[in-house]
Amino acid sequence: MTTLAAAEQQGHKVALLFIDFDEFKRVNDTFGHTFGDAVLRRIARRLSKLVSETVRVYRMGGDEFTLIANGITDDGQVQELAERVSSKFRFPMSIGAQRILLHCSIGAAVYPDHGRRAETLLQRTDEAMYAAKGNGGRCCHLFTAHSLQDGGDQLLNRTEALTQALHRQEFELHYNRGSTRRPNPSQG
Repeated sequence: MTTLAAAEQQGHKVALLFIDFDEFKRVNDTFGHTFGDAVLRRIARRLSKLVSETVRVYRMGGDEFTLIANGITDDGQVQELAERVSSKFRFPMSIGAQRILLHCSIGAAVYPDHGRRAETLLQRTDEAMYAAKGNGGRCCHLFTAHSLQDGGDQLLNRTEALTQALHRQEFELHYNRGSTRRPNPSQG
């Protein structure tokens, strides 16, 4: 029997959390895929510490993982679980001579509140995860149709404002090769 079928039969909720690591592409680009694979194994080990009778962890691919938590009674438990996930990555990982600090963006949805099919829940956690990334990352976003629409509207508005500023030539580029000193705009 599947997790959702059991939840329906028993009349309880299931939380699905979609976890994406914000800086993972940089790790692969800087250190290579072999090193990235070692980082993924370390991530999996840290996440496996959350596994219990009611929580399961799965790797979706790349740096994406999901958690399925049975017996959820309210949104506070979802936020608490997301905080437990985030807390696993507050300290750097040592791999060889390198120390890597990763942060995660988490999207969450709850069965049956946000969908009754696994595909729907996965899509909604993915949307919520991108909303978390849109809010700067390093956080959890619980799916709500309203908040995702607001986030999409804000992104469209920002994109439009930047496009208009580009057309009006309102951007100014400052480049200071070899220096970490920031340019002083009053020096012309």
